[in-house]
Amino acid sequence: MSKIRICFLLLLIPLMGYSQKDILSDMQGLSLKGDMIFELEGYIMTIQKEKASLDKKGIQKIKKKYNLENIEREYSDKNIKWENWVIESSTTVKGLPEVKGFQRCYLLPETDNRMMVVLLQSANGRDTLVEKAFMDAVFSRQLAQYTMDSWVAEKIDFAGREIMLGDVCQWVSPQNVHCASFGQMGWSVFKTQKEAELNTLIQIANNNNSGRYKIMNEENLNVIFEGVPTLAKRITYKINTSKLLSGGRNVLAVYYITQKVRGKYLSCVLTHYVEVKDNYSLPLLLKEVMSIKTEAASS
Repeated sequence: MSKIRICFLLLLIPLMGYSQKDILSDMQGLSLKGDMIFELEGYIMTIQKEKASLDKKGIQKIKKKYNLENIEREYSDKNIKWENWVIESSTTVKGLPEVKGFQRCYLLPETDNRMMVVLLQSANGRDTLVEKAFMDAVFSRQLAQYTMDSWVAEKIDFAGREIMLGDVCQWVSPQNVHCASFGQMGWSVFKTQKEAELNTLIQIANNNNSGRYKIMNEENLNVIFEGVPTLAKRITYKINTSKLLSGGRNVLAVYYITQKVRGKYLSCVLTHYVEVKDNYSLPLLLKEVMSIKTEAASS
């Protein structure tokens, strides 16, 4: 019988005046067949089980599978009371050379040939309080309160406002919901406006440089977003695929918004297909949170 190595006991250390619950209050997670994914303040955090041993071969397998490149540190964390291996690496965002992303990967053996892989990724730089609070929640088994088992998005908590969607919408990822024919919306909540603005710039750069889209038009618009007058950037993209493969629709309108809503700083990306050329009528999902106030404010 394989030796069980992990014991989920942890001495929780106070988080510099902030409780774990406070730090993780805006976190949302989804679970699928035992794997989990969470989003918080630009962090994407995943937990997966892998068939691998904590040896040179197993570690290399994880590095390759999880695209861990530009490795800066590898070590065993002595603050964790059981066997572990931690890999820290950096990432970059094409078009934003000043932005340095970060990855921290925990390898935690469960048996001789199986391990738990916990990957924390941030394109916004590091927040050590978020990282520690999340790992404390992992080890103390407190993630269930932030996790949804159903990928049907019947209702969403949009920065403190509950929006009912029915049964036509699905979660694409935490805080990213898609409603067939009615649009898609993803958002992140931040402590400061600067962090939210940087996340929006990263979203624009990632989409513009993904190779999946061709920019057709770019403009700034005055909109009302959650009741607040806001300047949004709208970029119209042509999807680099045939209409046949994309269901007859290959033009997307994407709105990038940063705004303070109900005391929270939001970075939000809203998307819909342009069914008829130059017809930017908003679908139902987007109408839930925004309306177009005037024509283009500036180019």
